[in-house]
Amino acid sequence: NGYKYEVNVQQMWELNLHFKQNKRTIRRQEMNAVQQYISNQQFCARSDTSRSSVSASTVTVPTQMSLSPASGFSLRFYGRVDDITKAVKQFHKEIEDNTTSHVLSWALKHSHEEIRAIVLKNGVKVAFLKEQMKLTGLKEDVDAAYNAVVLFLSEMLMVKYPSLWSPQQTSVSVVCSVPSRSPEWISIENKFKITMPKSTITEIKRIQHRDMYGRYYKQRLEMKQRHACRGLPQQTSEEKWLFHGTRKTDPESIYSEDSRGFDFRYSNSQCFWGNAAYFAENASYSHAYAYVLQDGKRQMFYASVL
Repeated sequence: NGYKYEVNVQQMWELNLHFKQNKRTIRRQEMNAVQQYISNQQFCARSDTSRSSVSASTVTVPTQMSLSPASGFSLRFYGRVDDITKAVKQFHKEIEDNTTSHVLSWALKHSHEEIRAIVLKNGVKVAFLKEQMKLTGLKEDVDAAYNAVVLFLSEMLMVKYPSLWSPQQTSVSVVCSVPSRSPEWISIENKFKITMPKSTITEIKRIQHRDMYGRYYKQRLEMKQRHACRGLPQQTSEEKWLFHGTRKTDPESIYSEDSRGFDFRYSNSQCFWGNAAYFAENASYSHAYAYVLQDGKRQMFYASVL
């Protein structure tokens, strides 16, 4: 109303300095400033110090608290002592109710400081344990930090190529003939003849594509890590060796140096489950979809699938 007032926050009255009469009692309305602040900010508190008015009365006592041990953020409340006490208590409860932890079961051989820097960017606290790290913070922040750490470790880890692979210096993709009657040949042949006992395998080629295997290797690590953090059984992340027929598509076009491997975008949308890369446990099933060579022989893939 444009007038100046004298306010007594101890006795809770105000006086219009123009009329200087009729002290008026200050009526305060209860409000949940903490919940309102959290709801509006969605816990994304990584800015400079912000203010939240706890009550409508004159500022008397300031207090300060940390929102997250790793966020570097502080929230300052202004208001009456009893209001601030209530607000801080409620705010702590809101934080505790929305705090979670994630444990990454990984043999860490990388700099803790690099990982710590990645985690702190997301406002999350990290504790390094034996072959593990524990991320603690608000759920949304912990999920973001977890994904960032997994990506970092996946890129840093040296890919371990299969021991059966032949030496490969510079070429991205190498095709090697598997020696007849070798353990590798016998293993594949035995699986093949479970459902194709009368068929004869004339040649087996091992595809050594370093880029494709590198992506596969990292995806396998990430999958195992996600399952471990969710408490799923180890066999949930198992690999399976399955057969795959390419119909009229030359298999070589799938494993050439500039190829991305199996790509469901080139599949037939009229298939039973729609666009997808289909694999079969039985060779007899993939036989119907095998690529037919000019001499009448058929080719199919035997691939490791997650």
